[in-house]
Amino acid sequence: MSSAEIEDKIFGLNHLEAEKERVVNALIKDMVSLDMLAFEKQLDNYIAQRGIEKTITDIIFFFLERVGVLWITNHINPAQEHLASNLIRQKIIAAIDQLQPSEHTTGKKCILYLPEGEKQELSLLFIQFMLRVRNYRVVYLGHDISITELKVA
Repeated sequence: MSSAEIEDKIFGLNHLEAEKERVVNALIKDMVSLDMLAFEKQLDNYIAQRGIEKTITDIIFFFLERVGVLWITNHINPAQEHLASNLIRQKIIAAIDQLQPSEHTTGKKCILYLPEGEKQELSLLFIQFMLRVRNYRVVYLGHDISITELKVA
């Protein structure tokens, strides 16, 4: 883009969109340079300001979309993506662990799993968090579950 196009794009963003773009760009930069300390600090700051749910919906989904494009176009390698994904995974699991078991569940029970061969569990972990926050009873089986294993559960 030309300088004028970049300036027009920047002025077209509202403040919140500009902040999200800045955070996602910083996360990508930190991931590419393997600076996981800075990456984690960016995430922790956003989580402290907005909570884990908003961080996932506002930042992480956008970040993962951009990482997917970088991965497909060979601008990052799998190790860089795995480092970032594992750190995000840890943040979601920590948020789940902080939830207190509730005696006021909806009575509805959800079984969460990924089918055999599937290992990308970030979305499934986030769904578990969202359901638990809303007082659903959740049975989390994890990833790579065969139909035979599911029938036993």
